[in-house]
Amino acid sequence: MKWFEDRTIGTKLMLVFLFMAMLVGFVGYQAKSGMETIYDILNDFKDRQTVGIAKLGEAHTEMMRLSRGVANAILDENETDIDRRIANAKAYEERFFRAFELYKKSIIQMEVKEKAAETEKLFKDLRQKQNLIMQLARARKDAEARATLKEARIMADELDVRLDELVKLKEERIAQETIEAQAIYNSKRSFIYGMIITAILVALGLGIFLSRSIATPIRQVSQIVEKVAQGDLNHEIPNVTRRDEIGILLGSAKKMIDGVRVMIQELSAGVQTLSSSANELVAATSQQQATASEQASSIQETSTTLDEIKAIVNQASEKAKSVVDGSNRSLEVSKTSQQALEQAVEAMAKIKEQVEAIAENILDLSEKAAQIGEITASVNDIAEQSNLLAVNATIEATKAGEVGKGFGVVAVEVKNLAAQSKQATAQVRAILSEIQKATNTAVMVTEEGGKRVESGVSQVHQVGINVRHLSEAITEASNAARQIASATNQQVTGIEQIAVAMKNINQGANDNVSGTRQVATTAENLTQLAKVISAIIQRYRLN
Repeated sequence: MKWFEDRTIGTKLMLVFLFMAMLVGFVGYQAKSGMETIYDILNDFKDRQTVGIAKLGEAHTEMMRLSRGVANAILDENETDIDRRIANAKAYEERFFRAFELYKKSIIQMEVKEKAAETEKLFKDLRQKQNLIMQLARARKDAEARATLKEARIMADELDVRLDELVKLKEERIAQETIEAQAIYNSKRSFIYGMIITAILVALGLGIFLSRSIATPIRQVSQIVEKVAQGDLNHEIPNVTRRDEIGILLGSAKKMIDGVRVMIQELSAGVQTLSSSANELVAATSQQQATASEQASSIQETSTTLDEIKAIVNQASEKAKSVVDGSNRSLEVSKTSQQALEQAVEAMAKIKEQVEAIAENILDLSEKAAQIGEITASVNDIAEQSNLLAVNATIEATKAGEVGKGFGVVAVEVKNLAAQSKQATAQVRAILSEIQKATNTAVMVTEEGGKRVESGVSQVHQVGINVRHLSEAITEASNAARQIASATNQQVTGIEQIAVAMKNINQGANDNVSGTRQVATTAENLTQLAKVISAIIQRYRLN
């Protein structure tokens, strides 16, 4: 039975049809053989029995003609008529023996053959009497001829009785052979009916066997696939060892369900990771946004301070013209400027630290976006594998024909799901690309801001040195008024440069705030995408 199960469905059907053809051929051959046997028996019966009865009738007719001729010979008055009757008697005798010989050929039973021999012997004795009567009549011995005729009639009557007995025996034989032919016919008919019933039972058994071997597994796998189509992945297809199309179908369905189950599990884990990363990204961008806002506020305060320093330096430049009168005031102004510059240096240092913190946050955001890209790539690979599996399942269902329609519908649904997953990953990938671009822009901006902050710190530090030198010059001698004026002019120029740099830093900080807002929007989109994918996954039930 295992050998039969491992054959293909086409081979199974061919073997079953071949067996049924052989069985039908055997039944037909037996029916033909039985009919030919009955036909031969009937023909033999017709040839032997009918001919035998006919020949007995002919022999009886010739015997009657012979008896009448002999009786009429006594009444004839001339020898010519008697000689003619003698010639006719010989002809009747020859025809009697020919008919009787043909009759004897149709005899089978030994008992009938013996009675036929006795009848033939009686006929020969009767012929001797009849010949004697003919001779007496020709010799005109009518009295002796009539006396002998009486004896001949007794023998003729006995011969007639024996011929009738032979006819009855032949009729009995006909009846017996008819019964035997009927018995053979009934036997053959019973045998043929039995073979037909056997063929029907064998056909029913083969039909039930094929139903259990082919239809039952297909019905079971269609029920499981239907439940899978409804989202229930908790049903298992048992392991099969069959190597026919049914075994291949069950194995493919099991692989498909296992693959979908693994895909859903991996996709669920990926969605959880994506959701967690998106939440972390939202938190990081919120913090970065707050930090950028603080940075912008600090930069605004620094710009205000620089404006104040510029005003003070301008005042110092004006007062430097009257060194003698305003040297003390200039000294105080220089001290105030020195303190303001120290505050500016500290503010610029803080700005530098904040810019570096922003750069680190943006780099961390870029790394997380790259991790999300890897996850979306895995989801895309899973979708492509599912699509390939759905295409293979569709091909197998098409090969199965009508039986495989339900499985083809499931394959189309899996293919649609794979296409939706692939489309979703493409959207995620596009969003991640925008995030990557935004983070790259933010990194470049922060790097440029850092460089400008470092330049501003250096310039402010240099201004502080100049202010200290200015203070020393004011305390040392008032004759350095021009040098102080020149120094104050240089201070004005430096502060203007610092102001320009601070404006650029302020613009960069504003751009950073916009970038963080865009990153926050992207993170929210990722969260919504994770919810959509999670809703799709929840359509499938797993233990």
